Amino acid sequence: MRVVACVDGYVGGKLTEWLCQNHPNAVALYVTTTKNAIFDYCVSENLPVISADGKDIASVIPQPFDVGLLLWWPAIISANAIAMASVGYVNTHPSLLPLHRGKNPNFWALTAGEPFGVSLHFIGSGIDDGDLIAQTPVPYDWTDNGGSIYARGLDAMIDLFKATFPQILDGTYERQPIDVATGSLHFGRQLEPASRINLDDTFTARDLLNLLRARTFSTHPSCTFEEKGVRYEVRVAITRQDPT
Repeated sequence: MRVVACVDGYVGGKLTEWLCQNHPNAVALYVTTTKNAIFDYCVSENLPVISADGKDIASVIPQPFDVGLLLWWPAIISANAIAMASVGYVNTHPSLLPLHRGKNPNFWALTAGEPFGVSLHFIGSGIDDGDLIAQTPVPYDWTDNGGSIYARGLDAMIDLFKATFPQILDGTYERQPIDVATGSLHFGRQLEPASRINLDDTFTARDLLNLLRARTFSTHPSCTFEEKGVRYEVRVAITRQDPT
């Protein structure tokens, strides 16, 4: 089984280290987005690595392979790259597919009050619509916000991959088709309009609190509203008060 791992970000970095320490010969080639910290780690550990540097990965991977691992890979995989993998590409996605395919699933799960979790799936012809391999829920409560469930989702994604990788290596996983008609799909361009509050609209308290906490993320913008030409930004913090 010839495996190529396309790695980026927190998830990609942590799983590169785990693969190196636990399955040192399993990955034939690591691909990074740039010559970044993950690239440097691979070099220091004598792991086979190349940097895509903005190119289509089909142009930088030297030969066909069996399975591609998209471990928080930020780029869309081209048809030429897809054709290089005889089995396919396994992708990481922070939602319970088919719920919240596409962008910002942590925001949409909280806004809708729907379950959140992480999935491993093969990429298909559309957006997050390929066969499911494994998934696990990430529970949350009223004290959570978009930032907190996003962070827990990253760690859950790492744990799910670790638990599933042996099955990917030996081909003992089961592929379950995703019924996209029962789920939801969101695009990045939908986030800002959904985060603007019209002061004259009517909300239930539940829906308004869910919206506010869904967009509360310490390193990102939050919900906004305007009055008399002035724009305001609003966040919410919910703390649990246990009985004394």
